[in-house]
Amino acid sequence: MLNSPASFSRRSGSSKKRRAPTDSETGVQDDQDAPPKKATKLAPIFATPADKSAKSEMLPGVFRWLKPLGAKRTCLFGLHLDPLAAVTASTPVRVAAFDLDGTLIVSPFDKSKGKAKGKGGGGALSGSGGFQWWNAVVPKKLEEVKEQGYVIALISNQKVTGKTMDKFKERLPLIARKIPKIPFFAYAATTADEFRKPMPGMWLALEQLLSKRGLSIDKENSFFVGDAAGRAEDFASTDRKLAVNIGLPFYTPERYFLDAGPTEAELPPLTGFRPPTASEQPASEAERVSEPELPITRTEQEIVIFVGPPCVGKSTFYKTRFKEAGYVLINQDTLKSRPKCLKATEEALEKGSSCVVDNTNRDAATRKSYVSLAKKAGVPIRCFVFDAAIELAWHNNLYRAFIEPSTDSRRSATHASDTAELSTKSDRAGASRELVPYIAFTGFQSAYEAPQADEGFAEMRTVRWMFEGDEVERKAWEMWLQISGK
Repeated sequence: MLNSPASFSRRSGSSKKRRAPTDSETGVQDDQDAPPKKATKLAPIFATPADKSAKSEMLPGVFRWLKPLGAKRTCLFGLHLDPLAAVTASTPVRVAAFDLDGTLIVSPFDKSKGKAKGKGGGGALSGSGGFQWWNAVVPKKLEEVKEQGYVIALISNQKVTGKTMDKFKERLPLIARKIPKIPFFAYAATTADEFRKPMPGMWLALEQLLSKRGLSIDKENSFFVGDAAGRAEDFASTDRKLAVNIGLPFYTPERYFLDAGPTEAELPPLTGFRPPTASEQPASEAERVSEPELPITRTEQEIVIFVGPPCVGKSTFYKTRFKEAGYVLINQDTLKSRPKCLKATEEALEKGSSCVVDNTNRDAATRKSYVSLAKKAGVPIRCFVFDAAIELAWHNNLYRAFIEPSTDSRRSATHASDTAELSTKSDRAGASRELVPYIAFTGFQSAYEAPQADEGFAEMRTVRWMFEGDEVERKAWEMWLQISGK
């Protein structure tokens, strides 16, 4: 038989249980948009004073939707009973994480299995949020991990709306009624943002919830089970990519529940964009910029124009190479229009200042306007071309908008676990970078005209991409980052 995490023996340790925090301590709130529900008995850890007076004969298998997570409340969050009831004060938490559709239950979108017999019962897929177990063994396996002291978490992508979303929200209480004594957390990403697998937002939310209680996660002995594993028959590989991102052992449903199919090591290679490793990037500044013998800045007045897609380090390059030398920054994101950028450039030249035009400057016609200003002022203009693929630019966009680590100077790779040191956008103080729309990248690519020396540039330099950050930041940047696709 497969030596799955469900077969691990329960760890010994102090039997002293951690005090159960209240809603006000954890910050969880009821979902005010959820349909009204009958009074039911709740686990003390999450019960309000009114709930604690509930009669004992009420249904024990209660599932409760709480306030959604994230700055835009895009991640649904709920719980069944008290998922932390078996957690002791001295033992790291082992998490048994499961995808939902196609893993614990038959996917509501799989018409070929929607009315199949012998899959384990649990209700038809039609009607008000009905469901059917993926296999009859599922409830038993969930009971096993519960008895072994795991905290169970359901982590699901649910980018649906309207009646389909209503049925999903109704389905979780029905599942809870079929496993009335098995507590679990439930997370559901409802849009394309930091919570959508394989982005780590839902896992980070769980880590943060546990951290508020002084708890850490034993990743080595935790695991994730999901059907989106990148096999030929799979619709995606997002479950497996999430497991890789957060550093958990991974199982397909067949492998975990039935001891069948390939092990994680036997699964086909994951596909999709991966950022260049450290060995594939320039090792030094000298290797990053072409013509390394030439200075980056000059003492005489000039215009420097950047060319490249969004999110490839142009602004950072200005701050670290040109700002201290007194170059004025001309940026359309700040000034909002090209005419204002041209006016600001002209004003800087009239004052005797050099300037850097930090825009995409994707075609010759756009660049010609700045070449003309340079000629009019009698100063040279140089061009720095940022050599980076659109796929890398989009990856950087996702990283800095959603999971860029905190820049707190006290943060160190020697403190806390890898992903615990990261924070989602909604929890980072002062976070202001918004996701650049994908059309900005495809628009640049479709209209791009490579700069030529005969456009009037006194000098042309190429700048290769190089990640600048510490090891914790690098590990986060090297994750599988995507909010759509396989």
